[in-house]
Amino acid sequence: MAISTSFRLWASLLVVVLSIVGFQLSILTTSMLFVLSFAVLTFLYAKRLGLVLSGTTAFLMLGSTVLVSGLLGTFIQTQYVQTIAVSLCLVTFVAIGIEFATQSKAIEITAVLGWGRAQTTSLIGPLFFVISFLASRFLPQGNKFAWVMNNDAVNNILMVRDLTNDGGILIGDGGNPVPFTTSLLSIFLVQPNTDYEKHGNLMADVLGMQMYWLFTGILLGLAAGLLAAEISRRQNLSQKWQILSAGVASFATTMWFIVGYPIEYGFLNAALGLALLLVATLAFQFQDEQPAAVLGVLFLSSLLIIATWTPTVIFILAFIAIVVVRQRKTIFVPDLSVLFTWGFPMVITIAFGLVITIPSFIRTSSLLSSPGGVEHIPTAMLWLIPLCLVLISLVVFGPKSYKFIAYSSVGIAQLIAVNGLLFLNRNLDDPWTYYPFKMLWFGSAFICLIIIPIVFVFISKQKQKILRYSLASLFTFTLLLALNWSIPKPSTFALKDISSIFFSPQGELFNDEVATLMFRDDNESLVVYWISRRGDQASALNFWNISNWANSLKPDVYDIRYLAYYLPPTDPRLLCDLASLAKTELKVVSSDDDLQSGLDDFCPDLPISISRG
Repeated sequence: MAISTSFRLWASLLVVVLSIVGFQLSILTTSMLFVLSFAVLTFLYAKRLGLVLSGTTAFLMLGSTVLVSGLLGTFIQTQYVQTIAVSLCLVTFVAIGIEFATQSKAIEITAVLGWGRAQTTSLIGPLFFVISFLASRFLPQGNKFAWVMNNDAVNNILMVRDLTNDGGILIGDGGNPVPFTTSLLSIFLVQPNTDYEKHGNLMADVLGMQMYWLFTGILLGLAAGLLAAEISRRQNLSQKWQILSAGVASFATTMWFIVGYPIEYGFLNAALGLALLLVATLAFQFQDEQPAAVLGVLFLSSLLIIATWTPTVIFILAFIAIVVVRQRKTIFVPDLSVLFTWGFPMVITIAFGLVITIPSFIRTSSLLSSPGGVEHIPTAMLWLIPLCLVLISLVVFGPKSYKFIAYSSVGIAQLIAVNGLLFLNRNLDDPWTYYPFKMLWFGSAFICLIIIPIVFVFISKQKQKILRYSLASLFTFTLLLALNWSIPKPSTFALKDISSIFFSPQGELFNDEVATLMFRDDNESLVVYWISRRGDQASALNFWNISNWANSLKPDVYDIRYLAYYLPPTDPRLLCDLASLAKTELKVVSSDDDLQSGLDDFCPDLPISISRG
């Protein structure tokens, strides 16, 4: 069955128009608009690039659109969410227009829907993530809110609020040097009717952050599975080995080391950055078929990686170098369409690096020694995991294969990046601070997901059937065990359900009950807890309530945010300071009989009320 070019293009155009109407009527959210644009672009490019590469290209194009429109938003002076929506629709319209001008042949429906069993198996991880999430929403023992409100979560929400109130991404002093995570998160949090000048948005923000994690989890599992399927297919593995490789790689992304650790610490950029690395590696596989498109995709990946967690771009640079060397005769040609395909993304990436990344690095280089809040990952991984990748690549691909060079370059890049960060901290007593540890995690997780399909290629080549199945079982069991135990887990994670964060036992200090109190407290008055019946839970409540009231991460609210971190129930004068800074009625929940007299002595004129609790 063939799909005519006119039907394909007019159908795409109709979807875009209906999406715009739905968005204007508040039927569709910004994130829905992103997903629909992705579907349209994937459908458009399926004939030209194939389904997998077209999906990869569509995601990176739209991700870059979100980033660039955020950068332009402060100059356009329109509502931020409207800028994003218009940009997504504009890019999709332009893509449809180009296809109208260049495509003339009908395409077979199998070319659009060509999706094998191995690719279907790549959905195992995303399905596990989605089903676990949905079950947690409806089962009584589910962790409904607290799982997404850890550590850096509140700061990520405040960054979105700053982004929205500024109308886009600020450039220069005070700007975020890695704004893509915040920009992408904003499409899940910010809607046309969102008003951060008022309170009452906290619950919606937390639910939006859950949708972000759901999106990232699906992207991560799908990218890992598709990468494994593609590596296996190109090594001529049988279908059952392709399915096994894709399934294990996809499911591995639901393990504690890959996704549980970033969620527990609120590292929204970690899972996203890892997914971008996998998407770039997946595109790299298609360089012989589509060299110019792949090079352009790698540059777009570099742009988004630089704007997510900059040091990890070193992995993509290795892939770019290999594509340029191997495909130089087909990409450096006097053809404007070919040169534009990779040249335009390259110019944008270089411009972003020169205008934003390098100046920001110069201004904030001293922060690279910051201790931060990060788990101390076993440092032996720095050498062990890259060595495993180099050795297995050598055995499977041989020393003269470009694939061996590519994957060995990834291992070497990891050593260079982590040791470079350690060198910058060489004058510290312990150079292993936040950035080296986080880079160690990034590289280790990325390399592990590359190793999985290469190991299955090796196993499938063994001659004896019993040996193949024994090695496959042993490797899968050992892998999943290692991914669950390579980083010490906080006590909030149960051994019985170690791969899912949605049903972890909730801690006494922070749980869904505490989160619900925060949503109730999010109103026109600031609520804090002081020697109350909440006991030690008061610190979590005060941290979120005060941070939420500050409504920003900018320097002018530093004093009030400081009290979010430091409000010990020892000196009532701190409550006076808080009421003065908040410039609103301060409602104090307390069981301290002497608090009222203390406040009367220190600040009798400030609007502070006390309720028992």
